[in-house]
Amino acid sequence: MRKIHYRLAMTAGFFVASTAAIAVVIAVSTAGATAGKTQMKAWGLINVAQNSTSTTKMD
Repeated sequence: MRKIHYRLAMTAGFFVASTAAIAVVIAVSTAGATAGKTQMKAWGLINVAQNSTSTTKMD
């Protein structure tokens, strides 16, 4: 039983870490985006992050 709980905890920890990493990327991108091309690149990263976390398909 201990092994199963350990594995579940590792999976949950990995999910939290990856979600936090996405949040950091979004925060850094928006903070670093000053104007023009850099800003467009930041919005692209935000859209990619939102698309990878969303469960519904948007048309």
